[in-house]
Amino acid sequence: MLLRKTGYLLATLVIFLGLYASPRAAYANPVVTGYLTPTVDAGAYNITNGPDGAMWFTEERASKIGRIDTSGTITEYALPSAGLLPYAIALGPDGALWFTEVAATGKVGRITVSGSVTQFSLPPNALATSIVTGPDGALWFTDYGNNAIGRITISGVVTEYSLAPFPNAFGPQRITAGPDGALWFSDGSDNVIRITTAGEMTIYSVYPHEPLGITSGPDGRLWLTDLNHNGVFSISTTGEVGPYYSIPVPGTPKHPAMIVTGPDGALWFTESSANAVGRITTAGSLSEYPISSLAEYSGLWGIVAGPDGAIWTVSGGATGTQSGISRITTDISPTAPADLTATTPAQTPSLSWTAVSGATSYSVYRDGSNVGSSTVASYADTTAADGAHSYYVTSVNGSGESGHSNEISVLRDSAKPTISYALSPSPNTAGWNNANVTVTFTCNDTLSGIATCTSPVAVNTQGANQTVTGTAVDNAGNTMSTTATIKLDKTVPGISAATVQTGLIIFVGNQTVSATTSDSLSGIGGGEYFLTTTNTAPTAVPGTGTSMAYGAGKITASFSASGNGIHYVWMRSRDAAGNWSAFVRASYRVIL
Repeated sequence: MLLRKTGYLLATLVIFLGLYASPRAAYANPVVTGYLTPTVDAGAYNITNGPDGAMWFTEERASKIGRIDTSGTITEYALPSAGLLPYAIALGPDGALWFTEVAATGKVGRITVSGSVTQFSLPPNALATSIVTGPDGALWFTDYGNNAIGRITISGVVTEYSLAPFPNAFGPQRITAGPDGALWFSDGSDNVIRITTAGEMTIYSVYPHEPLGITSGPDGRLWLTDLNHNGVFSISTTGEVGPYYSIPVPGTPKHPAMIVTGPDGALWFTESSANAVGRITTAGSLSEYPISSLAEYSGLWGIVAGPDGAIWTVSGGATGTQSGISRITTDISPTAPADLTATTPAQTPSLSWTAVSGATSYSVYRDGSNVGSSTVASYADTTAADGAHSYYVTSVNGSGESGHSNEISVLRDSAKPTISYALSPSPNTAGWNNANVTVTFTCNDTLSGIATCTSPVAVNTQGANQTVTGTAVDNAGNTMSTTATIKLDKTVPGISAATVQTGLIIFVGNQTVSATTSDSLSGIGGGEYFLTTTNTAPTAVPGTGTSMAYGAGKITASFSASGNGIHYVWMRSRDAAGNWSAFVRASYRVIL
């Protein structure tokens, strides 16, 4: 893309990065807008937010301080003399901008928003390379030349704390205010050092990493770039080094330099050798966005989260060119959710997945159609019909929708299974059994299948209205129960006191016989009798005699007596369960 330059007129470069098409919506990638400094060979290196809603930056080679507002308008302020080499810059507690000078006689400068400049001398050999406002209302800076950390008040009083007590620490690089009320800085070796506002230092080795840029992250950790090993990592305020994330290197190393927390909760950093900006979430998801291939945008270094919600960077540019300032929007569609899982089969499909940094919500798709959304990394689909369904989810924020997660299949089964029972042996018509009973349950489920079904239950104890409950559970966890009622009477009735109307009959006529009987469980259901002329009990099968009625505690029957001689009446009773008593006997004589 060609950039037209006319004198000192501001030129704007807008690079629309390629769009990645997902199956449903396009990723919204950052839009990069480029601006050029009016001064040729400015050498812009570091940038910070000012108190006036604009950003302020250093122009090292031009010995100027620049200001750019969110519309891209640039104003430049010349320092008192050439060759001062303004380098790092920070907003001070007094509402002015404070900056370091890396000239032979290094100083710290102060510039108001109206352009008024004051300079403060530093100790001999000082070479201040980074500066930040501390929690104590003073400015803190790294002094590379004296291997020390410096503190300067807004009135210009300087105090330095030497790193000499730490033989393995030398060449302090970048400094930031930590989340713990202390200052943290990287050194030129392989350490990260914490210094309190009282000057007490603690050193943490991060070997083999060589940290450079440092910032407080959104997760309460310090995040750093590793310039020479092409990576990004974090460290806790107690010195625990987090995972190390390497930046892909398809060609030459990227040399990650400065790093800042963005308004989207991710970390943004410059890739000084690649003219690109990297973005990494606290979970380690890394993206890269090119700035420009033009010479003015080479040497990408300083970075800040601007007041407009965008990321702003400055590039030193090749010698003899204008410096580039880039605005990168942070409206990036989130990445697709991962690890979508759900229990199947289930009464209600309950999905869960790994939360995505930068997502404000998630869309849930069932069988290819959006069926709902969630602001957390889980969703219960209460509207799905019973049957098998496929699911995937996407991440959503103000910039768009991600690609979809892995796809899973879930069988919904909200219907209860069926269960029935059978008694063996079957009860009689009165509902009674007179022998031990086995209750067998039959379970069925046409969707998810049966997980458990109550095993057969043997009933051996006599009693009326005994219950046995069986339960069916399907593989989705639905349950159904049924209860069998068993009436078991294995005891024969009691019978006694057999009588006949008369014991001597001299003529033929009707006679009445009876016997007293009882049953404490199922009750008497009737009886039968047999007539014989011998004193031997019948061997007839129960139920084959002549029926006798039951009432008032007795079984009774009437018959017509005939035939000379002695006759015997054999009687037995039956309970409702079908148990038969023993025989009792009565006799009579007929004389004609």
